[in-house]
Amino acid sequence: MTLQGVLTAKLPPTSTTPSSARRRAVHGGELGGFRDNESAFFVAKGYIDNGEVETGLELLERLRKHIERTRDPKSIRVLLPAVGFLLSR
Repeated sequence: MTLQGVLTAKLPPTSTTPSSARRRAVHGGELGGFRDNESAFFVAKGYIDNGEVETGLELLERLRKHIERTRDPKSIRVLLPAVGFLLSR
């Protein structure tokens, strides 16, 4: 599935970890290069799709700031437009 397709796809819940534990793990984790940022994007999208909108938006905002600060070219080109789209919805 392409990143464009992910924006419109509804992901089924897949985690058996309580949301409070996931929130600490994701928000305590580090963002980095494109792969880390891409993973964070999909985690945030999953939160939003599963009704934990506030948590998903917090992670997307953190990701947006990280990408803008580090200026990773691939993250800017591929992820930043998708992050901006989800934050504006």
